[in-house]
Amino acid sequence: MGHKTAKQYRLQNRWYDEEGYYFLTICTKNRINYFGQIELQDSEYVLIKTPKGIKIAEFIENIPKFYPNAQLIEWCVMPNHLHLVILLGIENSKNIFSIPTLKLPKKFKASPSQSISVIIGQLKKALTLWCQTENHEFGWQSRFHDHVIRNEKSLFFIQEYIKNNPKSWGEDIFNKINEEEYLKKYHAFDSL
Repeated sequence: MGHKTAKQYRLQNRWYDEEGYYFLTICTKNRINYFGQIELQDSEYVLIKTPKGIKIAEFIENIPKFYPNAQLIEWCVMPNHLHLVILLGIENSKNIFSIPTLKLPKKFKASPSQSISVIIGQLKKALTLWCQTENHEFGWQSRFHDHVIRNEKSLFFIQEYIKNNPKSWGEDIFNKINEEEYLKKYHAFDSL
């Protein structure tokens, strides 16, 4: 019986600590809606966050505080996943999000490495440790989806996709747990 080989979606010869824009999607284990529910309020779809949803949003907002080489360009928390666009490597750029002062778990600290994998690993670890401390059931999918954004047109469409994600939750492929459809849609940005 042979070993199952995981598909590789990362760009060949690309180090994920290089300058550039990265589109990231991180899912909860078994796509369980740990972060909240989408509801219509005042003609707008919003995520009504659980305590886990509130906490992960706080941790996301603090990424630039712990990783000065990373800027949050766009992000949203959905019931069972996160979308982020992170810009790496541009120092002293204006950050569009205010960073509240929060007490984070000691293990969520800046690392000598500023790679996407380290940043996302620490983000996932911070929420996992918080959930363990608070006795909340929680789990992450073992990997995350990443996409190197190659041009402004692609960046624009990805930002629009993230902004409109709550509104399209009924058709969202994460809502339907349809991995193949998601991967086709996610990698369609490569052709822009």
